[in-house]
Amino acid sequence: MKRPTLCAIAMMLGALAGASIAVSDAADPPAPHFIHTAAFTAEQAQRGLHLYFKNCSGCHGDMLNGAESGPALSGGAFERRWQGKTVADLYDKARLTMPPLPDQPGKLSPQEYIDIVAAILNTNRAPVGTQELSSQAEALKALIIE
Repeated sequence: MKRPTLCAIAMMLGALAGASIAVSDAADPPAPHFIHTAAFTAEQAQRGLHLYFKNCSGCHGDMLNGAESGPALSGGAFERRWQGKTVADLYDKARLTMPPLPDQPGKLSPQEYIDIVAAILNTNRAPVGTQELSSQAEALKALIIE
């Protein structure tokens, strides 16, 4: 590419970055809450556990303690991997990559994935509440795994 073209592209990218910053400043994201805040119901976690055993335990172990083909989803290994990340990160990882190939990533419904996330959080001693965990991205981004 010629230098004037590169300069034009750089200026357009800079303008777009500035525009996205201005847009994000206009709508404040929800205040973060650490996952010690109640975020799911006991019923949701139970549904998720049933789904976990059916869809995930073959790789991640019956006790979410990991297996040869999948990492632990509980205890210290889970905490080290997910500490400081959001519940949205965990939900997206499950939804976009699980079950792994040759199965079909994304084959479960959003509700089923979020129920499994609730089961994982429950297994990791996050407190049970009175409202179900929602799969809405903004709400999940506000929940930080501690």
